[in-house]
Amino acid sequence: MTPSDLKAYLDNLIRKNLQISTMIWGPPGIGKSSIVGQIAQEYDIDFVDVRLSQLAPTDLRGLPVAEDGISKWYPPVLLKY
Repeated sequence: MTPSDLKAYLDNLIRKNLQISTMIWGPPGIGKSSIVGQIAQEYDIDFVDVRLSQLAPTDLRGLPVAEDGISKWYPPVLLKY
């Protein structure tokens, strides 16, 4: 997918209100984050740039905490669920 294809794809997702998870994968420095940031700015959408290679599983899932004998997950502040 070229950068212009990615922009068109993301634009289409937003215009059609398709709320699906999308993973963008490619070599570093080709503009993936910049394209997403531009689209987010155009549509006035909050944008959180998450670099999975720099995170531990608990950074995404949260921390397990026992409450009344039951494990509950405290979600990370970084992401809005």
